[in-house]
Amino acid sequence: METDLREAGFNHKIETIDKMEVITGDYMWGQQNDTFTVVGDDLIASSYFVKMGTEETDDLSFKSERLMAKTDFFRALKDLRVGSWERKYVDESVMDATQWSVRIYFNHGLEVLTIEGSNDYPDNMEEFNRVFDLNVFDDADVDDEGEFVEL
Repeated sequence: METDLREAGFNHKIETIDKMEVITGDYMWGQQNDTFTVVGDDLIASSYFVKMGTEETDDLSFKSERLMAKTDFFRALKDLRVGSWERKYVDESVMDATQWSVRIYFNHGLEVLTIEGSNDYPDNMEEFNRVFDLNVFDDADVDDEGEFVEL
């Protein structure tokens, strides 16, 4: 019931989204930053990587390109049921692995939606990764419960 209400509230304001940021970090390699910005009728994706222990960005991993139409972006978020996701996913049995967050910014000063995790993920995170062309989970796989495990 709470999940349905959370999802309905998200879907009600979905067309007011300005930007989505996906940040993934690992103690060993660094932090991947992917930003999806609504510009007119398009969704523009940009990405950069910050090496662990430095302020240095990896220019080779920077990209900025049109990913999809704005309407497809909104539909993808609805189809993935991002609005129903818990606000926090944590597997306390694992230390020093992947930390991640999804931040969704709305126009008109609406509150930022933050979903974050530490070594635990929503069941459909692999599909989210595929839809938004994210490279952040390339070295992982999903077990039967939908949690990512190192290969």
